[in-house]
Amino acid sequence: MKIKTYFYAVIVALAGFLGLAAPQAVQAAGTPTGAQFYIAPAYPDNQTDKSLGYFDLKVAPGQTGKLGVVVQNTSKTDSRTIQVTPIAATTNNAGQINYTPSKKKADKSAQYRLNQLFSKPVAIHLEPEESKTVSFEYIIPKDGFKGQILGSIYAFDQTSQAKSKTQFGLSNEFAMALGVSLNQNPDEKLIPDLKLNKVAPDAVNRIPYIIANVANVAPTMFRGMTVNADVTRQGNAKRVYHKTINDGSMAPNSNFDLQIPTGKNAIEPGKYHLKLVIHAVDKTWTFNRNFTVTDTQNKAINKKVGTKKTNNWTLWIIVIVILLLVINGILLAYYLRRRKQQSKHAKGHARRRH
Repeated sequence: MKIKTYFYAVIVALAGFLGLAAPQAVQAAGTPTGAQFYIAPAYPDNQTDKSLGYFDLKVAPGQTGKLGVVVQNTSKTDSRTIQVTPIAATTNNAGQINYTPSKKKADKSAQYRLNQLFSKPVAIHLEPEESKTVSFEYIIPKDGFKGQILGSIYAFDQTSQAKSKTQFGLSNEFAMALGVSLNQNPDEKLIPDLKLNKVAPDAVNRIPYIIANVANVAPTMFRGMTVNADVTRQGNAKRVYHKTINDGSMAPNSNFDLQIPTGKNAIEPGKYHLKLVIHAVDKTWTFNRNFTVTDTQNKAINKKVGTKKTNNWTLWIIVIVILLLVINGILLAYYLRRRKQQSKHAKGHARRRH
């Protein structure tokens, strides 16, 4: 069985982020070798600030433009192949903006996603110490868009995937990303709009949770998010499950599954209440939602987790059967003993008559 370890350097110094350094080569911590490539922005004329270290482009409806990324092989001896791809930003289930590839479906509130507006991915071959500029064309829809479209230019070292393997089957895969933000009006300040979607129990990677899907349906990213989730039984104020996220963030028009752990087993069947409080950008959202967990859901999740729920009726039947067997054994022993005593008594009486 092969184990893959991924090392990402996500260069995403977006509005409001502090202390972001320039892009640098990625390498595994504590190892002498690592990712031996480098990416840097080649800013177009509509870049709002060329000192940012990421792409922040002011665009107009119907505009066609190009965006360039410089990719350099820093190895002095090895050639490599780098796949460069425009990626739409998502929000991962830890409540953080994700600038790497994701299998998540687009939120239904999104007008457009960044990868829809850009040309296709490009794979480039680089000789030792060679650099090339990769260009992507983008087309802004004629009707334009509201707010912000967020994503990245994601560079993945295909060479590390193919060659960087140890005798134990461990492979290190290296990638870097440059943030991309598109705005028609960069000075426009939009407020996040959060919604609570479906709440239901489920299992992820064989771990049971209560899943509460949270969506930001506004076309603006935000950070500094605090999440507090409390689950109680309906009619009872005592908290049975809890989840907290500190310093979270969300991409524009995205959603994530808040995973509230329920321990080793699935939540027991019954009626529950979720109180979810989210605070960000000086605003607080409070959601209250009743939900019901059925016996069928409980059994299905425990099956995914790999645990079996003990059936109380089965346990009682087993106990009753054991008790009946014990009682039957006692009665049988008593009957045999009594019969033996009666037999001895009959034989003794017969001897006295003779």
